[in-house]
Amino acid sequence: MGKFIYQHLFIPVDTAGIGEFDSKRLADYDLVIICPCTYSEGYLQPTDEAFLNGLKNLQLPDLKFLIVGAGDRTFGPSCFACAVDVFSYQLKQCGAKPVHKPIKYDFAELLKTEKNVGRLLARLQPVGSANID
Repeated sequence: MGKFIYQHLFIPVDTAGIGEFDSKRLADYDLVIICPCTYSEGYLQPTDEAFLNGLKNLQLPDLKFLIVGAGDRTFGPSCFACAVDVFSYQLKQCGAKPVHKPIKYDFAELLKTEKNVGRLLARLQPVGSANID
C-alpha cells in the first residue's frame, strides 16, 4: 500500500521504512502517511514497536496524519488490522491530527482499497500545485 500511495502522490515526498525512520523527525513534517501491517493475532513488528515507543513524550501539534494498514480478517474483529488503531491512538496522544479516519484493509480487498485510497489522495493534493516542464 505504501508503494501505491507513493506512486499516486503528485508532490515530492520522503519515503522510509518504519525501521529506518527516527520518530523524532516527525516534527519536521506537515503530513505523514503510515502503512502498518498487523500480523497473526494482532501483533506488531519489533520495528513498529520501536517507532511507537519513540513517539512517547513527543508533542506534534502541527502534524497531520493518515494511517492505512493491512490485516487479516480471519483472526476476528478484535485483531483485524489493530496496528492501525495503535498508530492512530499514539499519534493523537502526541497532538497530531488525522486527515481522514484510519483505513483498514484485508489483502483480499487490496484492489478495492487502492481505488478508495486513490480518491482520497486526489482530495488531499495541495490546490494550485503544478508540474511544469
